[in-house]
Amino acid sequence: MLSAAIAALACLCLARTSPPDTHPFRAYALYTPKDLSSILANIDERLRMLDTMSEVQAKQARKLDVIQDKLDRVETTLSLRLERAQLAAERLEHRLHMLQTSIQAAVKESSEKIERSQAKIVEIASNLTNHINSHSRLLDKVSGTYADTWRRSLLLESLMRDGMSLMQEVLDTQKRFVDSCQRVQLDDPTHVADVLDKLIDSLINNTMRNHDNRVMKLLNSRPTQSDATTCKRLENALRNTTHVFNEKELQQLTDKFIGLTNRADAALQKLEGRLSDEAELQLPE
Repeated sequence: MLSAAIAALACLCLARTSPPDTHPFRAYALYTPKDLSSILANIDERLRMLDTMSEVQAKQARKLDVIQDKLDRVETTLSLRLERAQLAAERLEHRLHMLQTSIQAAVKESSEKIERSQAKIVEIASNLTNHINSHSRLLDKVSGTYADTWRRSLLLESLMRDGMSLMQEVLDTQKRFVDSCQRVQLDDPTHVADVLDKLIDSLINNTMRNHDNRVMKLLNSRPTQSDATTCKRLENALRNTTHVFNEKELQQLTDKFIGLTNRADAALQKLEGRLSDEAELQLPE
């Protein structure tokens, strides 16, 4: 439509500027004033329509410009936000890398600490095992020593009973000799007394010799240094007190020996309790 209006205007301009036609009557015959006025009105109407359309197009162009400006601003804003997001992502990636590095270092350090702790635990466990084994061997030795001491105490007790019975036999024999010789002593007191002394000395010597041999055989069956010293002291004590023993002194000595064995038993029990306490105290370490 716009092209048709422009073509019509061009025709009018050409008609006005063109030289006079050699055939004026033909032109008047083709276009009358009424036709021209209608053509001009049509052209004017079309021009108004064009103006309206151009105004609408101008409004649309302005709207498009506004929209384009808004789009440019939105694009700028989005580009800025995108740059900020990229910067934030880079910073976050850097932080994540640093955090990953620190976590890896912490994990490595923790694994090294765990390995060292495991090595220490293994060492402590081996030390505890060695201590437990040594204490178990010591307890075995103590239990064996206790059993040996108990057997020796029973042996010494039996020796004491044998000695008491022998001394009782000696005392009974002495009493019988004294009773039998009192009657004979009236006839020849000096001779009888000499014979009686010789018989008593011979009997005592034989009895003590037999008793000493028996004691030495029993004591030498399992000799140790400490037990040999103890048995030697006991032998010396028996020899020194043989001539003055009586029933009361033998009973007192027996009671003392039993008390000594009881104290030795209590001391061994205390030693076992102390060793067990030390083993329990060393286990948590």
